[in-house]
Amino acid sequence: MRFWVFLITTMLVCPIMVRSQTTTISIEKEPHHSLTFENDRVRVFHLQLEPNEATKTHRHPSFYAYFSLGSVTISNEVSGHAPVVTQLEPGKLRTSKGGFNVAELNKSAERADVFIVQPAKLAGDGFTTPVAIPMHDAGIVEQYTGPTIRAYSVAIASGGRLEEHTEAYDSLVIALADSDIRESLPGNATADWKMKTGETRWIPRGTTHSEMNVGTTPAALIVFEFD
Repeated sequence: MRFWVFLITTMLVCPIMVRSQTTTISIEKEPHHSLTFENDRVRVFHLQLEPNEATKTHRHPSFYAYFSLGSVTISNEVSGHAPVVTQLEPGKLRTSKGGFNVAELNKSAERADVFIVQPAKLAGDGFTTPVAIPMHDAGIVEQYTGPTIRAYSVAIASGGRLEEHTEAYDSLVIALADSDIRESLPGNATADWKMKTGETRWIPRGTTHSEMNVGTTPAALIVFEFD
């Protein structure tokens, strides 16, 4: 009799236990995250979630920076802890030390478009060269400086420009809005950056150039530098 009681109890309880289990996966295997850029300095993921949609539980192994293209509310749900609800505003950078497993839920009525920037190098001596680019009808706002990564946002009015300068660090540019930029290089060479929102561009350390917004609307970019 005890055997049958044990067997019936096991049959009733086990399915519930299985359904409640969660499996943690790496961020690159989480289906809502797409890898949009990668080299030996950085990886960039684009997280897209429809309203009330959630990711699978995945791991952020180390420090990362992130920003949203729009105004969204994200619930960060870590097993064993109360959800942490975060309001993200367009282009405003946030950082996290990582080292945890999380599932993210979009609590907004709009689709979430969030970019995650993972530097490959975590320890360094910091940045000794300040962000000092001469400009006309443009503005720069520094958002974060750490040991190996620095970030600032750039706004350029139609017809505005960043005057000639030399990049002191490797840089990653991500468009916060559709931006039509003409890059001028030494020797009168030019290159047009017809960047759609969310597109990336890598600029190697030592590049000497200037940039002009040749579009009819303001250009909005966020720049990450790597020491």
